[in-house]
Amino acid sequence: MENHKLKYLLKKKGINLTRQRLEMADLLLSGKMHLTAEDINQLMNESFPSVSRATVFNNLNLFVEKGLLRKLEFKPGMAIYDTNFELHHHFIDNASGKIIDVELNTEEEAYLLEAIEKDLQKKEANLTIKSVDIIIRGQLKNPEE
Repeated sequence: MENHKLKYLLKKKGINLTRQRLEMADLLLSGKMHLTAEDINQLMNESFPSVSRATVFNNLNLFVEKGLLRKLEFKPGMAIYDTNFELHHHFIDNASGKIIDVELNTEEEAYLLEAIEKDLQKKEANLTIKSVDIIIRGQLKNPEE
């Protein structure tokens, strides 16, 4: 992302600009990724060897709070930071842990949400769905098969 666009986005989200935040935002918003905090810390240390682990973690929390990242917890105690802002779900390969985004079109998403809502309404009449995050677990086929 261009530097001026990145600065505008951070300011728009109410994030004070620092070199480290700009670098971290540039790294994380350069594509769709699923990274752990440790992955991000290692990547940041390549550009900023003096950046502390605490600074990286604090900025991750800030970015999540301000809506720049999604924090996902597929396993208890293990957070993954998702840079894809578009509505999507996830497939996780059981063997490798690889995460693949599942993006549905508008009609598929509406149908899925309606089916989930109908099922839940049967079980609990007084509820409102705020969001749906589906995790599909399976195994990637061996490409040689």
